[in-house]
Order: sequence, then C-alpha cells, then structure tokens
Amino acid sequence: MGFKNSFRDEVKFLFSGKGMPYEKVCLTVAMIISLGLSVLLAGNFAKDAPVIIIDLDNSRYSRELITQIDASEYMQVREVINVPANVNELFFSDGAVAVIYLPEDLEKKFYSGDTSPIGIFYDNTNSAQTADIKEAMNELIALNNLTKTSAASSLTLNSRNLFNPAGSTSNTQTLGFLFFFGSMFFVFATIGMVPRLRLTKQLDKILMDGTPWDLVGRILPYSACMVVSFFLGMAILRVWGDLVFSGRVIDFLLIQIFYAVMLGIMSILIGWTASNPGIASSRMILFIPGGFILGGVTSPLDHLSPWVVTASHIFPLTWEFHFTRDIIQRGASLEQISSEIGAFMIYISIVVILLSLRFHTQRNELIKSQQGELLEKFDAPPEMSKTDATIKNILVPTDGSGQAFKALLQAIDIAEAWGANITLMMCVEIDKEISAFEQVSLSGYIPSELNATAYELLNQLRQVIPHEIEVKIRVEVGEPAEEIVNVANSGNYDVVVMGSRGFGGMNEENAGSVAKFVQENCQKPIIFAKGLPSDWDEENNFVGGKNFWKDDN
Repeated sequence: MGFKNSFRDEVKFLFSGKGMPYEKVCLTVAMIISLGLSVLLAGNFAKDAPVIIIDLDNSRYSRELITQIDASEYMQVREVINVPANVNELFFSDGAVAVIYLPEDLEKKFYSGDTSPIGIFYDNTNSAQTADIKEAMNELIALNNLTKTSAASSLTLNSRNLFNPAGSTSNTQTLGFLFFFGSMFFVFATIGMVPRLRLTKQLDKILMDGTPWDLVGRILPYSACMVVSFFLGMAILRVWGDLVFSGRVIDFLLIQIFYAVMLGIMSILIGWTASNPGIASSRMILFIPGGFILGGVTSPLDHLSPWVVTASHIFPLTWEFHFTRDIIQRGASLEQISSEIGAFMIYISIVVILLSLRFHTQRNELIKSQQGELLEKFDAPPEMSKTDATIKNILVPTDGSGQAFKALLQAIDIAEAWGANITLMMCVEIDKEISAFEQVSLSGYIPSELNATAYELLNQLRQVIPHEIEVKIRVEVGEPAEEIVNVANSGNYDVVVMGSRGFGGMNEENAGSVAKFVQENCQKPIIFAKGLPSDWDEENNFVGGKNFWKDDN
C-alpha cells in the first residue's frame, strides 16, 4: 500500500468520526490540565485546615491558645469540646485534619512552672496534609514558651499519627490507584453499551418494550467483576503489603455494590449519545480522573479551596475515596458516617433519575419517529404529518371486504404507536338487505337478524386486535357514506381509517363512491387503505386459510 497511502488513509479515518475523536480529546486534555488544574490545585499548602480542640481545662489561658491556633493561616478551629470524646470518631467524614487535646490544670501548671503537655492527633491517611500544621504547632508552642518569665518548665507537644502511623503506601497511594484503574477500565467496558445496542438494533426494542432497569441489569455482570477485583487487590495488599483494614468488611462491601451500580449508570448516561463505542470510550476522561485528582489521594484535601472540595463530589471516585478513608483506614461503621451515607444515596438517586429521564425522553423521540414513519407509509393527510399529532380514538368503518380488513390492520399499527382506542363500525343498508315490499310492511322496523349479523362480524374482527388495545363496536343503519360522515363528525375521533373501495360494491360504476363522499364531507383526517392484504385475491376472496369471520357457506 505504501507509506504515503497508509498515512493518508489513517488521517482520513482519524477525522471521519468512526473511532475515538483523538484530535479533539488530545486538545481537550491539554486545556483541562493546563487551565483547569492550575486553578484547582493552586494551593500547595494547608490553608484553614479544620481542627477540633478538646479543652478540658476551659481556662482563660486555654482559650487564649485556641485563639492563637485559630489565627494561624494553616488551621481553622472547627469545634471546641469541653468534655472527653472519642478522638477517632472526630475524624470521620473528613471532619478534621488534627485534634488538639488541652488537659485539665493546663493553665495552673503553665504558670506554676510545671511541665504542661499538649496532645495532638493527626489524620495520617495522607501524610502530606499534616506537614504545615505540625510546623505551625511547633512554632506556636515555642512562642508561648518565650513569653514565660521562668524557664524551669514549658509547654510540650505530644503528637500521634492515627490510621496510618507508618505512612504505608499500601494504605494510601496504592489503594487509591487500585480504585482509580479499576473504575477506569470498568467505564471502558460499559460506557459504549448504549451505542453498541443502537448499532445492533437492540436499543429500540429495549426502549419500546422495556424499562431503564433493563439497562441497569446489563451492567450488573461488569459491576460484580469490578467489586471482586477490588477485594482481590486489597487481599493482595493485606498479605503482600501492610494494608490495615480497620472497619467491617461487610460495610465496605455494601458501599462497593452501590458504587459499582451507580458508576455503571453514570457510564451509560455519559456514553448515551455517542455514535459508536469507540467515541463513547473517549468520554471516560469527563468523570473518572477528576475524582482521582480532587478526591484526596493525589492532593490533600486541606490544600484545596473549600469550593473545590465541595464541587469534587460530582465525580464518583470522590465518594469512593471518602469511604475508603472512613471505613478501611479510620474504622468507621455505616452508622457512624450515616450523614455521609445519606448524601451518597441522594447522589445515587439523582443519577438514577437522570437515567430514567434520558430513557423516557429517548423513548418518546423514538415513538414520534415511528409515528411519523407510519403516517408517511400510510399516506396520511398533511394535517397529521406533524410530530406532535395526537391520536387517541380511531374510527374504522368496515364491510368485511379485504380492503376494509387492510384498513383495520393499519389502524392496529397506529393504535399501538399512539396507545389509541379503536371503534369498529358497520353500516346496515336496509334498502340492499330488504325488498321494497318488506320495507313498507315493516314500517321502518329493522329485523334483529340484520343487527345480529353485523355485531357477529364485528366481534369476530375484534379478535384480530391485540388485547392491550381498547375496542368498541357500533352498528348504524343507513347509507354507509352518510353514516360514516355523521358518526365521525359527531364523535370524539381523531382519525378515520377505511378502505378506498368496497362499501358501494365492486363494480366500476360505484367503486370508491363512498370513500369520495367521506373525503369531501368528513371533518376529521382520513387515512385510506389501498390494495388488498397478501392473503386476499383480486376477487376480494380470502385465500390465506379459513376466513374465521365469514360463513363457510
């Protein structure tokens, strides 16, 4: 083929839109990384990191210390507690980066010359987030000691790293990469699902006959594989590395099930409009890397602006890392982080609602498209060709002929497409069925046999109509053309579907006269069926088998 032709062929494919739009993806990535992250990650130090103080001394001096701590550019006192508390629980849901313990008699010991110890507990789930706080606390202790007139004793700082005291990467970065890459490849496997179903002609059937849960069911096998891979990875880190799993395994498993299903639904939503799975895959970058960058694994949360931390919860991995820190590292139970669980459930509910809206919107668009194609196929009048045409009630006049039967089949298709009702109508033309002598002698009375025969035929035709379509039958006495017009104009019908010939006999003289009269005088849209069904011959005889609505004789 040659280098030149190969190069030209690949350039043509690159810009054809048939695969991943790399020419757009690479430029988008460059702009996001250069502009977006330079703003989001502008801070490289802890700024107003939340700290909680347990002040058991509750003295003037302890309150002065609290004021000094709060004045630091690195720390912000979130809460002051004056009773003993479980330190570990104060860190749940990223409630604090450090907890400072001011013991009883702190003021008395400080001014009497005794050693005055202060305790501080650090959240070491990300060791980088506490470096600035440690430096600030050491400076604060040193400044307070300089103000003392006696150097016999001083304030001392006793610190302790919690949750990952050895700074193990198995408990931090490695675990973060496990969930990041696992989620990324899960998205690659599921984000092209809707485009694939569209290409294989399966999506239309799901939209018409199914529910959004049919799509959710398709992601469950992938979700199960991802959850199993997560626990396999953690088992390897526990045996091979030094992972510490402090919480209950069942709690984390429940969260992973919800996370996997939610991520699959979001993957379906993001990839929905892509023309093929390759293009859908390129959209992974829109919602997976953001959580990895802003979720507290690569960059400490206290290095980010509060609005960035809040906005990062739009990314699913942000929630995953929340629960990783709370359950795996801090040992929290689901009850202890119930507020965080509640927020996560709201997030999942929003994702499910968006899927439902997308599903039903696409379904309505498909229905309108099929309706338009149906009207075009049946040569509907112009006033019915609008995409917002409403059809709830269909009038189908019939005389038992082949063309009338074809009109009924078309009416069934229309009723199924719009969810409409069908009214089957038959006219008893007395002057055709009864001689002139009999008409005079009956004085206008219609023999019950005529009505019975008409109702019998209509009830047999009713069997052709699917059960989900509501059907009404009515028999009118009089000239067919006039009765059809009267019933259509006076009734609540949206369209009349009838044969173009047959009501007035099949001879050339009156063929189509009824249809012509109805077309000229009916105020409702009319669809005329033309030709005969495939199981009828040109002599208007049913040849496809036993004609169940006509007497064999």
